[in-house]
Amino acid sequence: MNFFKKIFLTIVTLSIITSLSLTFTGCPTPVTEEPTATEEPEAPVEFKAAMSTDVGKLGDKSFNDGVYAGLEKAEAELGVEIEVVIAEQQTDYVPNLTKLAEDGNNVVFAVGFMMSDSIKEVAEKFPDTYFKS
Repeated sequence: MNFFKKIFLTIVTLSIITSLSLTFTGCPTPVTEEPTATEEPEAPVEFKAAMSTDVGKLGDKSFNDGVYAGLEKAEAELGVEIEVVIAEQQTDYVPNLTKLAEDGNNVVFAVGFMMSDSIKEVAEKFPDTYFKS
């Protein structure tokens, strides 16, 4: 049963990352007018995405690595700025998620079902940050 749960969660995580990637690649490029001498050119919208590993860390050949691969792809193909923090123990979850939200990330991936309570706690304090487990 554990094996099937891992497969299911891997598929769900990869689907989320793929959906996120497709969301930004499917956006049409808006037609913009050249700025006149009196107009300031608009700065490009910056998108920041981050992840907090569970205690399995990177290199687990599972969820942590899958989410990280998706973030790297988003960085390479979409210019998304990424940030990764690694949990050494479960007590790192809340501080790590808080740091990622404070750093201005638009979306924070909390890898692993053990972070459920931590996500709820931190998400209440940062309503403008999208948290996904």
